[in-house]
Amino acid sequence: MLILSDASSIHNCLKRLIPNATAIEAAAAWASVGFEAYDLLLKHKKKIRRLIVGMHFFQTHPDFIEAYLSEKAVKFIMSTDGTFHPKVYYFAMTGSEWKCLVGSANFTRSAVESNQEMAVLIENHDPGAAQLKKEILGSIRRWWVAAKYMDREGLEYYREQWDKNRVKNARRAGIFGKLVASDVVSDRGVAAIDIPIIRMNWKDFFKQVRMERDNNQPTLNARLSVLKQISAFLTEYGHFRDMPKQTRYEIAGIVLDESSNFGWFGSMFGAGSFKGAVNRNDRHLSQALDLIPFNGKIVREQYMAFVKEFKKAFPHGRDGIGTATRLLAMKRPDVFVCLDSSNRKRLCHAFGISQNVDYEMYWDSIIERIQASIWWNSQRPASDPERSVWDGRAAFLDALFYEW
Repeated sequence: MLILSDASSIHNCLKRLIPNATAIEAAAAWASVGFEAYDLLLKHKKKIRRLIVGMHFFQTHPDFIEAYLSEKAVKFIMSTDGTFHPKVYYFAMTGSEWKCLVGSANFTRSAVESNQEMAVLIENHDPGAAQLKKEILGSIRRWWVAAKYMDREGLEYYREQWDKNRVKNARRAGIFGKLVASDVVSDRGVAAIDIPIIRMNWKDFFKQVRMERDNNQPTLNARLSVLKQISAFLTEYGHFRDMPKQTRYEIAGIVLDESSNFGWFGSMFGAGSFKGAVNRNDRHLSQALDLIPFNGKIVREQYMAFVKEFKKAFPHGRDGIGTATRLLAMKRPDVFVCLDSSNRKRLCHAFGISQNVDYEMYWDSIIERIQASIWWNSQRPASDPERSVWDGRAAFLDALFYEW
């Protein structure tokens, strides 16, 4: 009997046993694709006598299901009576030899590459092995009876539901990062539970906002005034392209008068190409902002559509996350924060992520963390100024992380 105390050891064991086995019986709560043991099992799939995989919470990758759709030795299970949760891998070897891996690891890439896992390798010569083998195979065969084959129609339904739930499942597990090949690949930032700004409640968040000072003077009223005026501009004109140039400058943070407060939430005075696009009233800036609704939930696809349209205003490059997020934060300060050179270092440090933030990372690693925060999900206060700050709560992160 051997204890395997990390993901790499478990993966190496699977990679060794799969090609050397004469027959395989296994059951796992979830399975995925894109790792060496998966490739080996697919290559040696004719050795499988029974394989049962669970599908609870849409955690099993639909590509895994599709790979075994026509295999009579593979079934799937999603019972409503509790969660199918075993992780057991039995390998018949030559002669009477056998080995069985039992532990915490599902047949997933995360389990064998990055998770904290443990398993026990049981072999035919271990004490009590005969009884263990009988109980292990008996359990697998009982699960086999309860499991079902998957058909093409069922797979398509499952894939659609999996697609809707994959980001939610990753966020529930504390994984933030980009979507790559339909999987959430971790940005390896600090765990949400270890990030003070995510754990902060509304009372403490508002207290931090009120503490900001400029030349020993509170900044709250000036910041609120900016958001109030810009909200009035957006309501009055409707579209960025219909605004006078000075108003466009103010929304864009292109401050020409040092006494103006419109530099709050991200001054874009030094962004020459952006200033040029605002000055010529480039239609793509207005069309990009039109893709972001004035109220209601905003999803990643809407944000990425904004980015695509925004970049068209800069055919020769020199667009940037700072200028894009200034516009976003002014239209929807409840959702977006302007990420610029004055707050990037401290904000990224607070969220435990790299400062090299591109458009996708801005949503996947910053906005998703914001929306997982206690203060962001708090109830709207009943009275001002708390209520107004709450209405622009994401943008007000600038007050917490601005470097003077």
